[in-house]
Amino acid sequence: MATTHTYKVAMHCTDKEPIEVNNLATSVAAALTTNLTMFALTTTAQTALTAQIGTLNTANNKLTGYIANAPGNHTVTTQRNSQTVVVYNILNTTFRTLVDGIANGDKATVELSGFDATADAVAHGIPATPVITKISDTKQAAGAAKILLEKHKKKALTGTTPAATKARLKYSAQTTPAPDSATSVWTNNVESVSSKDLILTGLTKAVEIAVRVRAEDGKFKSPWSKSTTYISRTSGNNLPTTTPTGTTTTPTTGTTPATG
Repeated sequence: MATTHTYKVAMHCTDKEPIEVNNLATSVAAALTTNLTMFALTTTAQTALTAQIGTLNTANNKLTGYIANAPGNHTVTTQRNSQTVVVYNILNTTFRTLVDGIANGDKATVELSGFDATADAVAHGIPATPVITKISDTKQAAGAAKILLEKHKKKALTGTTPAATKARLKYSAQTTPAPDSATSVWTNNVESVSSKDLILTGLTKAVEIAVRVRAEDGKFKSPWSKSTTYISRTSGNNLPTTTPTGTTTTPTTGTTPATG
């Protein structure tokens, strides 16, 4: 028997993302205006929805102006941030509730509203590129080292669907002999693990390697991080068994080796 999916509105932004909120509000206002009779079944409901769309447009036009004038102006930046919350709340309370109620789980209907639809409990998106802060063999087995990452908000790349702020990211790590270059062949060492389990294994004592990491949110993957070099102080018995993945993105210069 086929699985039945219940789709709901997915906003893919927070009230701290002015441009994303502004773009979403523009999309929703236009789509609901075009498909007014689908989301308002009576003349009275259509009149009410038209007024609500007008309220959204007024608030969003104000946000558009703040966005344009915010750079370099602290006062306008503060106004922009406050107006972002106003527009976000209109979308989240008035229109999200309306669309979910009318669509009743139907994906196509949700998407006719200008919102995206998802059957997932948490919306997914392309994560930000991780940053390696340190590689340490402290409290690790022979030939192993843990990769420590910079902590930051799980924000997506510009122009992509933002990753959910509550998403539980996974990470993969690759290594190559240092220094890395345009012809480097990267080998998978750790694949799709939590940040606390991001531990390289099978390392050889006194051999310098370059290490890079990417974040994964479901099927979405970030670009590979800037590489960091590392020299292991011990050798492991379990050498990596994965095969090289071939050359990929333009390499970056490694940083000072971290030895724990």
